[in-house]
Amino acid sequence: SGINARRILSMAGVATFEGKNRVFGAATAPELLDELKDYVEIFKTGTISGIAGSILNECVIRRFPGLILLGETYGFNPDPRAAAQVIEALNKIFGMDVGIERLIKEAEFIEAQMQKLAEQTKVQEEKEPTREEFPMFG
Repeated sequence: SGINARRILSMAGVATFEGKNRVFGAATAPELLDELKDYVEIFKTGTISGIAGSILNECVIRRFPGLILLGETYGFNPDPRAAAQVIEALNKIFGMDVGIERLIKEAEFIEAQMQKLAEQTKVQEEKEPTREEFPMFG
């Protein structure tokens, strides 16, 4: 009783620190890349690490069709906006309709919290008096 899968799709994030909100795609065969190229930027060079990369590597070893979609993140923190963009690409590629509204709301919440934190840090830095150097004795 096998699963009879035709291909495996893996999804993950990739930190670029560019913040361009792109979705990248990679695959185990050129014909699979052809399915992706109109919807995502093809991931040409680099390392795909973690479990998603391991899954794709296992597909290569077993000669099984494998695809991966990578949402561009600005850092290593959770990024619901990148996840939403991966799902939007998934919807277009496979003709699906998975909702992303909750992810977008979560992204907006996190972005607002980060903005508040940045403002608090700036205010705190402006308040801190400059410290005078004390001579060392000893």
